[in-house]
Amino acid sequence: MNRRARRAARITTALVAVGILLAPSQALADSIEPEPVDWPKVKPASGQVVEPQPVDWPTPTKT
Repeated sequence: MNRRARRAARITTALVAVGILLAPSQALADSIEPEPVDWPKVKPASGQVVEPQPVDWPTPTKT
């Protein structure tokens, strides 16, 4: 075989190998996709808008 044919065969073999290795991972990724869910509906607030207040978190204790 000449040099070009051998190089083309190597490149083709490498591409086929990559395709064979990626096919199962792609199939696995497709099967574990999360399904969309319906989020609960939230009623809009009526009346005066209340601003969020800061939270007084307890200080961490040293262990």
